[in-house]
Amino acid sequence: MVNQDFLNSLIQIAKSDLAASKLLFTNGFYLQSTFYLQQGVEKGNKAFAIFNEFIKADEITHLGHDHIELHKKGINLQLDKLKILNDDRTEVREFIDTIASHTNVDYKGYIKSLEKSRDIKNDWQKFNIVEITGEELSGLLEEIDFEIDEPADTSKETRDKLVKQLKEKLQGFILPLVHKLKNKYPAIEIDEIDTFFLDDNNLDELAHTMLDFGEYLRKFILAFYKIYILGFILYPLVSKVRYPDSEGDFDPIETFTADHPLICQQPRLHKLASNALEVLKSIIEQPIIKQWSTYQKRPKAV
Repeated sequence: MVNQDFLNSLIQIAKSDLAASKLLFTNGFYLQSTFYLQQGVEKGNKAFAIFNEFIKADEITHLGHDHIELHKKGINLQLDKLKILNDDRTEVREFIDTIASHTNVDYKGYIKSLEKSRDIKNDWQKFNIVEITGEELSGLLEEIDFEIDEPADTSKETRDKLVKQLKEKLQGFILPLVHKLKNKYPAIEIDEIDTFFLDDNNLDELAHTMLDFGEYLRKFILAFYKIYILGFILYPLVSKVRYPDSEGDFDPIETFTADHPLICQQPRLHKLASNALEVLKSIIEQPIIKQWSTYQKRPKAV
């Protein structure tokens, strides 16, 4: 499990970097404000990756500044975990396809999108933050400048209805499938599974946990998408805002003036990065994160 004290400290440092960036920007120190903006986003990316167990905490100082490699590592880990979805054995295929149809999950499309995302660096080879136009940068930011709203209806009545539906599906759909798999996998402890799924309290707790976990995933994925794109946009700036070209072809002071799109859009960049970090902080503090780990460690039903 992730050390939450370490993660909270990392997020706090990232927020401090963003605060320093805003202060420097207000006073016209654009190179320095851009550097601290990049640093805050970089730490945010690493915090998201650690939280999702893409990387371990002790790896962050060895990763460098290229978020693409960090992202690819996360994708490869996900693809490894999703190997079962490509299992062509009849009994497994039926189980997976039926669950996917009931949950509206296009798992094949998701796997393809993950595989394609690994090559995003190749797709964006022509991207150049120094020469980016205002229109190009604005278009990139439009893609990630959305609010991560609460669900439309969070009333107790609606939640109770969803819990009831989930319980019915868990008991009336998954349990018969497990019984069917018993013929192929004799090691399945079918009595323990029956005991668990026939206990209304267990079903109630599991349904509530699934709803909470689904809400956590919804927020996490959208916030991670924001911070990842920001990281991709900003990571080349680590050197670009600190050093001129030794051959005299590039001078950051002359390039990153108040008229440069990156400087013009800096308040918006601050806002997007801050929002993503706040979402991650709120997710970490949610009881569901602690409940999920303890739920998995509960003694088996008897």
